[in-house]
Amino acid sequence: NAINAVATLPLIPQIVDAVSIPVIAAGGIGDGRGVTAAFALGAEGVLLGTRFLATFECPIHDNYKNALIKATEMDTITIDFSTFSVRLLKNKRAIELKNVRMNDISPWEIVKEVGRGDDTERELLGAGQIAGLIKTCSSVEEVIERLIVDFNLTVKKLQNLTSF
Repeated sequence: NAINAVATLPLIPQIVDAVSIPVIAAGGIGDGRGVTAAFALGAEGVLLGTRFLATFECPIHDNYKNALIKATEMDTITIDFSTFSVRLLKNKRAIELKNVRMNDISPWEIVKEVGRGDDTERELLGAGQIAGLIKTCSSVEEVIERLIVDFNLTVKKLQNLTSF
């Protein structure tokens, strides 16, 4: 569960060292700097989720997108089940669930509740902590282009570092 969860940065190299297959990093990656970090830690690919919610092409309600844009990294909450955790935007419904014994509820009942975001206080709205990085809604093409530009700028900045 989330109480014992390991964050992405320390987890990536541990997995890379433990397996002989390509590692795809996910969780906590929302811009080109995060992509660079994942590759530096040995990942061969990345998966971004939350960042693509605030795109024109994503079929969620504009209220959901606006809630993501307004959110900070502190505006999410985890709901812990015995087998996995779900991170959501912190709202009335998510806080209600946090206070319920999750052993009494099927995780799939909760997953089915995740809405398209019309009612941002009563629907469950999936979101990672990178929500704090989202400042605007844009096209998927723009998000990918920005990821590439920021990745290249970050790599260049790292190449200019002197050794310590």
